Amino acid sequence: MLNNLKDKLEIPEEKMALSREVLRLYGNTSSVSIGIVGKILMDEDVKRGDWGLVVSLGAGLAAGATLLHWGE
Repeated sequence: MLNNLKDKLEIPEEKMALSREVLRLYGNTSSVSIGIVGKILMDEDVKRGDWGLVVSLGAGLAAGATLLHWGE
């Protein structure tokens, strides 16, 4: 699924590192992934003006996405 999202949204591979690390550490957490990635991002040194896209897929047709912008 990560590869499909990366290809369809034309996301560079280096931008997928956090997603792949969360999958490696915690396995497939489905829609909970947004909270896990959000917590990691809050603990890291994110620069003002940065953008982030967090996407998760759940059972059936459930999907969620959050576009994050760290204010100027």
